[in-house]
Amino acid sequence: MNNDIESVDSHSGINRVRRLEDREEAMFFDLVKLGVGYLANNFPAYYTREQSIDEFLAPLITQADRRIRNVFIAEMLIHPEYSSKVPAVLKRLRRQDQSLMKLLYSTAVFLQKKYRAELEVFLLKNWQDLPDLYSTKLIRTLSSSPNDNLWLIGKEYQLQTGELIDWPEVCDHLVRQLLKRQDLFSRGVL
Repeated sequence: MNNDIESVDSHSGINRVRRLEDREEAMFFDLVKLGVGYLANNFPAYYTREQSIDEFLAPLITQADRRIRNVFIAEMLIHPEYSSKVPAVLKRLRRQDQSLMKLLYSTAVFLQKKYRAELEVFLLKNWQDLPDLYSTKLIRTLSSSPNDNLWLIGKEYQLQTGELIDWPEVCDHLVRQLLKRQDLFSRGVL
């Protein structure tokens, strides 16, 4: 039995589910703290946790739920200064997860290029270009078009995860939701 889980009824999975929900709730609080409230809009924004950025970002990559993994992309877009922590995040991950993180990071790089004008409006003085650390190792022939590169990364993502999704559309949706949330926040609605 896992010592991490308190169990009253060892035959049911109820306590395991509660423990998983507790971890997810803690992660959602961290999302609010870091400015990605569109996934965690039912939680108060005053919650803080004592952990480093790389300690928070690394577990995002290992989540089974794609929406939670994609928070890594959102974090890179909202906080491009976190790119300096990417090597530390990489060291915390297993080999398979390292490869996925490189795909997600490269996705953020191309989304930043695609949505530069819109993202700059919200970041203003905090703007900085994400350095392209991995895409040349992931994609044999890079395109000058961020859309084409997102499509190519999507193919790699499908191979690694087995998820048959329209990666560019998933990413565009993520950015639209992020921009919408940032707009509502800047106008004091949230």
